[in-house]
Amino acid sequence: MEKDKKKKSRLVSLILLVVMAAVMIFVFRVAFANISGLFQRQLYTSVTEQKQELLESTVTNLVADIKVDRHEEQEKFLQIADTYKSDAEDAMKSTGNIKTRVKSMFARGPYAKYWSYMLYKKSSNSIYLDSDGLLGDSFNGNIKGLENDFVVMNKVEENGFVLIYGVLQETLDEDIQKVFEEKVKNYQFPDDSSSIWVDEIRNYEGGKNYAVCVCDSANEEQEGRKRSTKITDKKGRTYLEKALLKLNEEGEVTYTYYVTDNSVKMVYAKLYDDYNWVISMGVDLDDVVSYVNVAKNSSVKVIRIYGIVLTGIFILVLVLLYFITVKNDKDYFESRQRHLTTQVERDKLTRAYSRAFGTQKFEEVFREFKKGKESPAYMILDVDYFKSINDTYGHEAGDLILKRVVTTLNHVVRKTDYIIRWGGDEFIGIFPGLGREDCEELAEKIVSSIYNMEVVFADQVLKVTCSVGFAYFEEQDKNFNEGLKRADEALYLSKEGGRNQAHVAKNSVEKN
Repeated sequence: MEKDKKKKSRLVSLILLVVMAAVMIFVFRVAFANISGLFQRQLYTSVTEQKQELLESTVTNLVADIKVDRHEEQEKFLQIADTYKSDAEDAMKSTGNIKTRVKSMFARGPYAKYWSYMLYKKSSNSIYLDSDGLLGDSFNGNIKGLENDFVVMNKVEENGFVLIYGVLQETLDEDIQKVFEEKVKNYQFPDDSSSIWVDEIRNYEGGKNYAVCVCDSANEEQEGRKRSTKITDKKGRTYLEKALLKLNEEGEVTYTYYVTDNSVKMVYAKLYDDYNWVISMGVDLDDVVSYVNVAKNSSVKVIRIYGIVLTGIFILVLVLLYFITVKNDKDYFESRQRHLTTQVERDKLTRAYSRAFGTQKFEEVFREFKKGKESPAYMILDVDYFKSINDTYGHEAGDLILKRVVTTLNHVVRKTDYIIRWGGDEFIGIFPGLGREDCEELAEKIVSSIYNMEVVFADQVLKVTCSVGFAYFEEQDKNFNEGLKRADEALYLSKEGGRNQAHVAKNSVEKN
């Protein structure tokens, strides 16, 4: 009887030991799984943060490079401009053709392409030289307004003449932008997972074609590609829309998107609003998962060897492994960072907006009109008898006239208006907020300004006129081309009436 009790007690104890062992094994496995999962998440977060720091520091350094380059270029031209002063004084004191001497002075040397210069007679304000057409056609001697256009500007007065010379802000910025674009394109990476690209924002509110790619270190074919905030990644997220919103608020943003269902890319972007640029750097996160899995497998082996008894040692090893892997990861990405050396289209001839930009702008303002906003005024302008000018004086004279037409128009219109070269000698103007009551006055100013324009070519003074047609969108318009057709009809009336005039298309109420 007693033996049976002992056997029963031993059996119960054995069962309890087995149950306790099973419970301990279960608890250990659950604890291990939780620790392993936590380790993976922490390691993933740490590696991701290191990558983010790499992206931020690289892009921040690029932005700093632009600022340093602009400052250094400005200082360089300040010094060079001062060295020209004595040569300019000598050129103006010497006998002979002063125009030829001044032109010759600025045509020499490695920096000739950067200089803009103007020469006029102080007593009469007669313009002798105007390399970029900045003085206009009715110069009154006031050069105060020119200061904002120049990053460097000097003035020399001798023998009744005034010479103004310097480097335009636009010229300097174009040069800096080209240098920066080449710097981005020449970036070298140890693998294909990283890239740097620069986008120019056209519309800070987003939408289709809200930005255009300026350059891309990984793919030159991306240059000129339009961006849309409506695009989605493989998970259906409009990631660029959210990124643009944060860029507008904070000037920088870090975001991720799915290239495929299992492939994620992380991007850091920073706004450089002087150029309306967004400088971005992206890196694949796929290798992070592989990296974490390798570390996890290593830790599992250690735990299996030492078991439950060595739990404390395992924890120490786990912590040590965590810091070792983080340090190795940091060293790895710092090594990669050392390999990374510390970026709208305009018509090339006239510097007016291009037709591609104009089409996009027309679509934009037409959509706003359809949503209930007032129609902007818009015009079509043709240079009268332009073909005859080309045939008589050559295309060089024609090109000079087109450039002067744009310069003259920009002196007449507002900064919020758009002058677009539509093709050949045809220009489009878009004038947001210009009411009908002011439209005719602007039309007369435009026609008058072109009529009063004088272009000196081969010692001859060329004068041109223009024909203009203005119009507004109507409710029945299905697209902007239907509205543009009315402006074309108004232009036809101007030509039919003898040219050198403007007509404003009547609206539906006026026609009725």
